[in-house]
Amino acid sequence: MPRFRVPIVVAVAAAAVLLPAGAAWAAVTATVHTSSGSSVNVRSGPHTSDAAVGSVADGASISVDCQAHGDTVTGRYGTTDLWDHIASGYLSAAYVDAGGASVPACDSTPPPDGDLAARILTIAQQQMGDDSRNHEIGGYNCNYYTTALGEPGTGDSCSNGWHTEEWCADFTKWVWGQAGADTSGSDPSAISFRTYGQDHGTWHTSGPKKADAIVFENHVGIVVSATSSDVTYISGNTTNPSTGNIDAIAQKTISLSGTGILGYSSPVA
Repeated sequence: MPRFRVPIVVAVAAAAVLLPAGAAWAAVTATVHTSSGSSVNVRSGPHTSDAAVGSVADGASISVDCQAHGDTVTGRYGTTDLWDHIASGYLSAAYVDAGGASVPACDSTPPPDGDLAARILTIAQQQMGDDSRNHEIGGYNCNYYTTALGEPGTGDSCSNGWHTEEWCADFTKWVWGQAGADTSGSDPSAISFRTYGQDHGTWHTSGPKKADAIVFENHVGIVVSATSSDVTYISGNTTNPSTGNIDAIAQKTISLSGTGILGYSSPVA
């Protein structure tokens, strides 16, 4: 069950929440709100220069089937470059209250329901590209994934209300869970994913497979691909390629030998 992009905002009134398994590709019912009470233009594409093809009244209910990046707009719910697609066209997500739900990217094709690994990788890659949550915001170790999982964190304050703790395991657990994997037995410690594999009979120390948790002593990520000599994975709470700070979701490729890999756990549904 993929979990997808939500508005990239400066101020957010409707925060994202978790979706139940199997629901992520369904259309989301949302409400349009403006500060002035005026209607919102619906356009042929996700740009203010695209032709207006209609409008939606303030307070009207809409059915959003996907989101696309486009022009940045400031509205009732902050500033965002995301546009919601409805049957007649696009309107800026800055005016849309989806109650915290998420919808797929308009350029995404949902993986087959039975392909757990494909769903996990789709979600992980989309989270890596989502600037509204792919790095710490609001303070040290303040992150979306600890917050979304309802983990209390360390108790330290984040300026945006998020929770704070080392979060590589929370990112992995959240992605797996959104894809429909059983995450029972995993917790905020990276090493819990070794225990997960041992408890579910999927722990192995060679031959990493797509969507496996790659487990280190103090870190965990999600395997994207592997060769006979290297493994590529995505993880949270890792080095930000833009700043060098350890505060982001990123993809990296490392050698299978001499890099501290303890092993791999495959997810189970």
